[in-house]
Amino acid sequence: MWGRGTRAGLTTGIPFETEPMVSSAASKIRTPIPGIPAPAAPWGQETVCCSPELARRLSNRTPLRQEVAVVLGAGGALGPDVVHGLLRRVSVVVGVDLHLTYVVSGATYRQLDLCDAGAVHEFFSGLRGWANEHGLQLGTCYDLATIQTSPSEQADRGALGAGKQAVLAALGEGKHGARLVYMSTAEVYGAPPGAPYAEDHEKAPINVYGRHKLLEENAVLSADQPGDNGIRTVALRTWTISMVNFDDQGRVRSARNYNDPMIALAKKMASAGLTVPVANPDLRAQFHRSEEVAEVCVRLGEQPHDSDVWGRAWNCIGKATTHGRMRDVCLRMFASHLVIVSPWWAKGVDRLLRSAWLTKTVIGGIAQLIHRVGGWLGATRFGERLPFLYRSTDIDATELRQLLGTQLTEPAGNPSEEAIALLCEGICVGGPQALNFRRYQMY
Repeated sequence: MWGRGTRAGLTTGIPFETEPMVSSAASKIRTPIPGIPAPAAPWGQETVCCSPELARRLSNRTPLRQEVAVVLGAGGALGPDVVHGLLRRVSVVVGVDLHLTYVVSGATYRQLDLCDAGAVHEFFSGLRGWANEHGLQLGTCYDLATIQTSPSEQADRGALGAGKQAVLAALGEGKHGARLVYMSTAEVYGAPPGAPYAEDHEKAPINVYGRHKLLEENAVLSADQPGDNGIRTVALRTWTISMVNFDDQGRVRSARNYNDPMIALAKKMASAGLTVPVANPDLRAQFHRSEEVAEVCVRLGEQPHDSDVWGRAWNCIGKATTHGRMRDVCLRMFASHLVIVSPWWAKGVDRLLRSAWLTKTVIGGIAQLIHRVGGWLGATRFGERLPFLYRSTDIDATELRQLLGTQLTEPAGNPSEEAIALLCEGICVGGPQALNFRRYQMY
């Protein structure tokens, strides 16, 4: 049974039987953490319970490390799982964001504009001083912050890049070696031949998001400084992450990432009795459970300063599936949850959508054409949001598995079908009032 309790002045949202011990240093807090609280997001705010799976993966560390962990972009969809994991490992967790959609009891949240280099420097300087005052060390910084979608398409990615450089500079000012775990994306690969993609595979990102993340990733890794007092950096690449909310009984309550194009389109089509098309059912793809990604992030940030993990990008573990099995899982999950109203023409159209000739020759060809010439047709957004139609999303995590396998709960990774099924269930049971659904309705 999940519950909220108080220990040594810190409120937690962790089960009583597995609540981590608060260190003696953290229990003697004399002054509040610098900064102002981050406000709720315009579409609402929700407190997220720790999933039973994550609690199993990242059990309590006793005693907790005498550190303050910082999570940038903590109010977004992946933030809660990383925060929940860190609450079981370190003394204090500070989440940073402009506003908060999802929060975790037990963490402290502060508002910070990562596009403002001066504000970034002031925040980290103040936090380092606060940590020293309370006998703590500024520990690993986890950078989950990004600009992927925007209601106006006017996202200032350049300013965000400058802000990330300010984060690196601020972390490097400490007397003790700092650590930064950067959440990248497998979108940096784009769609070159030769999947599954190892870390050194050709990079040909097909959208603004992928190109921006590749630039950021390179900047973060170039800042890595081996040595006792240098900043250590690492990047983690994933494909679609299945982020799901659970209630206090461990049941799926809603999904936190409704924007995945494969799942969103599959749901709309299933409501009319139609099967989502895929260009080639044998192409391989990956979905990741968020608990799995959070565990990898936390473990990366715990590595010794001289570990081989630092100074490079890694592909996240996970068991790939095929586009055909992805389609089948979506069909099964949505058929079991939705009231399907099929128009008279649905059976004939669905037969065509299942046709191997139509999907490979027509739908796949159209998708690739739109991607290739979309720059001058003004249709790049369409090509960006439907990647599953024409390309593989399969990455090779062999090297990370060899390096961290003994520290991970599932060294081979979880099946993608499991992650897809959870996401589909979360979308169905969450309904139109789910926060992330309301968010994307605003776009």
